[in-house]
Amino acid sequence: MVKTNKARAWATKIRHPTLVKFMKKMYIRPKDIEALWGQKLSNYVKDKITSYKLVYSPVSEKEQDEVFIKIVNTLLDPFLVYSGPHRLKQWEKGWGQNLTELQKERRLGAVSPKYFSKYDINRFDQKFVKGISKDYEKNMLYVILDYVFDKYLRKVDHIYEFGCGTGHNLLKAREINKEASLIGLDWSKS
Repeated sequence: MVKTNKARAWATKIRHPTLVKFMKKMYIRPKDIEALWGQKLSNYVKDKITSYKLVYSPVSEKEQDEVFIKIVNTLLDPFLVYSGPHRLKQWEKGWGQNLTELQKERRLGAVSPKYFSKYDINRFDQKFVKGISKDYEKNMLYVILDYVFDKYLRKVDHIYEFGCGTGHNLLKAREINKEASLIGLDWSKS
């Protein structure tokens, strides 16, 4: 059993399709999100959720305890790096990588921040889970953005984002509202 758990953890981390098939897979469907949020979703949001093909695997009680301990230790670490103006050059370097990729490849996906999928453990329905599907973490954020943007931004004339980074959220807003002017502001150059 120990070998199986280690193989599953390794398979999840690298998203190896053959090995991941041995894990218990949970598929997130629009009705799951409706039940979780207690809200009826528009057909637009339902279609988006379906298109993301969100799949995760539950983690064991032992793994949940290990994750919780890791989080607490990280938060209590006296050398924890905090965000702020002292990290401006790091932010500009990171966003600059996205800009270079966008200019070189001419595809909008290049503006997606590199911090997505750094960790294989995420949260769903108040539990820690292992995202299995490609871009699980980013697409889970997109479910929230799709819902909020569909509900509140579909008919507005201007959309402002403060702290926009690469502007990837504004590009999601553009999917909902093709006519609004998009204005993104950030303290670092992007």
